Amino acid sequence: MKKNLELEKQILAKLMIDADLLLENELSEQDFVNPTHKKLLQAIKDSGSNLALIQSKFVEEEQDYILEIAAMLMTSGRKENYAELKRLTEVRRLETILKGLQMAIDDDQPLDLIYEKIAQFDKQEIQVADMKEVLVEIVAELTGTVTAIYHPTGYTKLDKYLRWFTPGQLNIIAARPSVWKTMVAMNFLLKQTEADKKIALFSLEMTNKEISQRILARNSGMPVDQMNKPATPEQLDRVNTAMIKLEAQLKNLTLIDSVYALPQITRMIKYLHKKSWLDLVYIDYLQIFDIKWDNRNLEIGKITRTLKKLAKDLQISIILLSQLNRAVETRALQEPKLSDLRDSGSIEQDADIVLMLDRDLEYCPETMKVFIRKNRNWSLWEVELVCKPASMQIWN
Repeated sequence: MKKNLELEKQILAKLMIDADLLLENELSEQDFVNPTHKKLLQAIKDSGSNLALIQSKFVEEEQDYILEIAAMLMTSGRKENYAELKRLTEVRRLETILKGLQMAIDDDQPLDLIYEKIAQFDKQEIQVADMKEVLVEIVAELTGTVTAIYHPTGYTKLDKYLRWFTPGQLNIIAARPSVWKTMVAMNFLLKQTEADKKIALFSLEMTNKEISQRILARNSGMPVDQMNKPATPEQLDRVNTAMIKLEAQLKNLTLIDSVYALPQITRMIKYLHKKSWLDLVYIDYLQIFDIKWDNRNLEIGKITRTLKKLAKDLQISIILLSQLNRAVETRALQEPKLSDLRDSGSIEQDADIVLMLDRDLEYCPETMKVFIRKNRNWSLWEVELVCKPASMQIWN
């Protein structure tokens, strides 16, 4: 502890001579343990390297201590001193986390509460937008000087009315069971990987093997129900051709099928984004999250708000699949509405785009209607696609 305080005093002495080092080394009050040192850092921020002004911010009993620090000769003003101070700050943060987690474990708290505690420690600083900078960026996009970032679905008419997925969005794909919302999501993401977008798919319902079978079926035209049976030479040839074409494309896709709790998913998204950047995240699907069944509506709301914030913070597009409730099947006109979103009105509230799917499974199973029910960027519309459910394929 004494060593830590000596390091703090050395760095403060240097800052009193050259306050510009504050910005260069991104120091803040949390990097200092001693309360007087925290106060001194704030005084340096306010008064620069003016010793008289700095002293005036302290009571008489503290001023001798400030002069003592100012009189210290810095043994080293090199970068490693600041790096060591930052390292000690991180060590203290980790020690606090470990103590909190140990207490939660000792108290036999449920795992979901422990995961929530982990998530609480990962708070980001508030960022104030520079409006002039934002406006300059918009004008640059309008003039073509800078290319705007967007993620088309790959389906011409849908993209025309949707105006694409963009960074910072939480988007919903919703349907009743067996309408193939997973198939739609997979066709979107495969077309996006073709465009060199980096994507993570969290499958809470199917295993990585089942997802991979569907990807291979979609690209080979082979029926999904044939993927785990001995194949004919002609089928093997189609599968091998599809594998070759998929090889480069799938380097941009990460499949995760082993996490179900919101804190785990958010940590994994942050890790993947930091490791190799992400453009889009698909999560299949909302109602399978690990949640408290006694307060389901509040938990669903917490999930959608957390994912929306994460999309904004990381500037990625998150596509969340969701089920619709049974009310849609009881109406004469069975077109889905926003009120059909299952479990919580917060899904509709937090989403930027809501796509709702409908298929007449009895009379016209190879036609799919996509209803754009919410769209912050553009208009509401209805688009018809052609699909072949057996092999997971969709066409304009």
